[in-house]
Amino acid sequence: MLKIAVIGWRNFLSVNDAITEHCREVYRRLVEKGWQFVIFVKKGTTDIAEYKGIQIVSIPTIKIKFLETPIYCLLSFLWLVTHRSKKDTIVHLHTIGCGIILPLLKFVGYKVVCTHHGPDYVRIKWNFIERIILKLCEKFVIFLSDEIFCIATWVKHYIEQKYNRAVVCTPNGLFLRERTLTRNWLKKFSLEQYKYFLSVGNLVPEKGFLDIVLAFNKLQKNNGWKLVLVILPGDKNKKYAEKVLNESKKNKDIVIIEHSGQEMLNELFSNAGTFISASSYESAPTYLITAIGYNLPTIASSIEANIVVGKEYPYYYPQGNIFALNYYMEKVVYNELKFNTFNPQLIHGYDWEEVTSVIEGCYKNLFAKC
Repeated sequence: MLKIAVIGWRNFLSVNDAITEHCREVYRRLVEKGWQFVIFVKKGTTDIAEYKGIQIVSIPTIKIKFLETPIYCLLSFLWLVTHRSKKDTIVHLHTIGCGIILPLLKFVGYKVVCTHHGPDYVRIKWNFIERIILKLCEKFVIFLSDEIFCIATWVKHYIEQKYNRAVVCTPNGLFLRERTLTRNWLKKFSLEQYKYFLSVGNLVPEKGFLDIVLAFNKLQKNNGWKLVLVILPGDKNKKYAEKVLNESKKNKDIVIIEHSGQEMLNELFSNAGTFISASSYESAPTYLITAIGYNLPTIASSIEANIVVGKEYPYYYPQGNIFALNYYMEKVVYNELKFNTFNPQLIHGYDWEEVTSVIEGCYKNLFAKC
């Protein structure tokens, strides 16, 4: 039996973040082909020991930012070396932070695949020391792993240009989604179909929620349009969250929703008038990809990750430019903005079956070298 141990899918209950969606879509397909997986998650994120044939091992850790990942990785490593032979198990690490245990894995003889989800050290939340450690972890990933994947073409170009090492791009899949016909959540939050802006993400500076709120508040008239911000559980910057909430209180037409399930998200995406992605950093812009899948009119910041995925589909504005974002929002509420029609070519290269096939081929090649 061909076995893969996955370290990095830490929050099993997270919804639609890049790692979660990637793991669920790829690994369930590989299980159907006879592969065996064990995935290490943080204790408390699930109470089940198996998911669609995938073994789940809950790892205890502590919620201290700079210790959480190292402890999770180290305890996952200790479980691995006591339960899985290096002769029949490949280790797959997700994110550069988990690269902290790569020297240990290589020392004991495991073959290791790493998925680089982007230079995480550019995020605002890290301090100087933490960024140095993350950059060191990235070097472990680049120089010690047997194979490197990345989830976006811009990350592939970044690594290949900086380190002169070949990288295989295995992006998250993009597919057309079926719109739900229910209106339960719209009624609950007094929303009118196709007359609200929607944005989804964690309440952290990189997601640009404050920019969206400020741009919406600058509208002279909103013509019945509302702004809906869906806040995901997980990372939250308290000072930033306070700023967003204080600005939102100034406008009765801003609705902030604490995320409560996939059914709600499906309905909000199905009935939104325009989706906005104001991010300053994304590895794979999960919710922009989701919005495109719903064929939803989209305004996005002009960061490379958004442009590579959306191509000509969204309207792009300079990231951080509130006046430019407000300009597009004004055009939307006055029905003066003609969005591009969906181009089926967007889906090319973003098929889950193709991505799974590429990853499986890599696994087989590494097993052949064991």
